[in-house]
Amino acid sequence: MKYTDESPHLLDERDELMFPHARIASRATNFLIDGFFCFLIAWGINALYVRWLRPQLPDPSLFDHSLWMYVFLATLYSAYYLFLESATGGRTIGKYFTGTCALRHNGSPLGFKDAVRRSIARLFPLTPLLPLVNGIFLHDRATSTCVVALEKDLTK
Repeated sequence: MKYTDESPHLLDERDELMFPHARIASRATNFLIDGFFCFLIAWGINALYVRWLRPQLPDPSLFDHSLWMYVFLATLYSAYYLFLESATGGRTIGKYFTGTCALRHNGSPLGFKDAVRRSIARLFPLTPLLPLVNGIFLHDRATSTCVVALEKDLTK
């Protein structure tokens, strides 16, 4: 069965998800692809900053500290996931590539609140990299969501 936004529900008669949980390899591929796109966005924003904004600042060295860089990258990372997961019901560019999707535990697509919670949970160090029992990641468990395989995985 292929998931679409018009799917009436994603649970079977036993209230279990009709899709299997995504494989660890798919989750790692999602992380790498999404990280690459976050890097491209950050590089583009930095190029704009250096070219147009920085020369206009009265004291450009103010923003040269690593704390600003951390705040910028954390905000960008959260905004990337928040925007994509809320706009697409739980998918990012990496999830499209691997045929996976983040869903609520009840099988319904993610809403804005779910995407906010997942984005905040990802900010804790190593959270996206630490699988717990049965491959369920800490940010999934903390937000009552899961990532499922919807279609053929291109990483196999």
